[in-house]
Amino acid sequence: MATLRLAIMIALIGVAALSGCTLNRQEKVAATSGVEESKADAIEKARPAPPPRISPDTHMAAGRMLEKQGDLNAAVAQYERAIAAEPRQVAAYNRLGIVYQKLGRFEDSDNMFRAGLRADPGSAAIYNNLGYSFLLRQRFEEAAEQFRHALTIEPDFDRARMNYAIALGYLGRMDESAVEFSRVVSPDIAHYNIAMLELHRGNLDAARRALSQALAKNPDCPGAAEQLRKIDALAASEVTSNPPAASPRNTLAGQPSQEADIAP
Repeated sequence: MATLRLAIMIALIGVAALSGCTLNRQEKVAATSGVEESKADAIEKARPAPPPRISPDTHMAAGRMLEKQGDLNAAVAQYERAIAAEPRQVAAYNRLGIVYQKLGRFEDSDNMFRAGLRADPGSAAIYNNLGYSFLLRQRFEEAAEQFRHALTIEPDFDRARMNYAIALGYLGRMDESAVEFSRVVSPDIAHYNIAMLELHRGNLDAARRALSQALAKNPDCPGAAEQLRKIDALAASEVTSNPPAASPRNTLAGQPSQEADIAP
């Protein structure tokens, strides 16, 4: 019996010793791990803090400032950063498209407007601007199509309607053009605008008739009498290569929509 008790005691002592060894190793590992973690923390703290994230709106504001200063390439870089920070930044696509138009990079302009429409298919302003890009290149059918899209979305979009009237006029669809002008401006100005389109197309007789109609609607129609005198002088001299220019007070040339028309 004594032998049995001794064997049990020895066994228990052995287990305790093994447990003690295990605990000692764990304590050593824990201590070593703590040292490594402390070093890692120190290294992490020594690293410079990352630069603060610049918001898309900040890039947009910088781009607008640079654009107004005439630094168009720098403005492009800011708008691109706004898109990188927020790929659905529709206003940035719109501004990029307009700046590319100013730079004469029409393919890039078209691509930006189309990217904006993918981000917001319901943007009447971007449809208008894409149409204006075609209008600048005298691609009048394509321009008219885009303006129609814009007006389907936003029937009261006066700028798109004026642009649509201009595109129709250059297509020779003067009756339709006059109707569209009349939905935005007074009847005398609508006839005046038709006269300007006819002048730009080299149709002096049609321009004279339209100016006469403008004066019949309003004898004080600004610029109409003066333009009529110029046309008569041109007809008398048989010089038609340089028709009189349109008065900016009376006509609204094709225009893109600015960022105010685009929800950020």
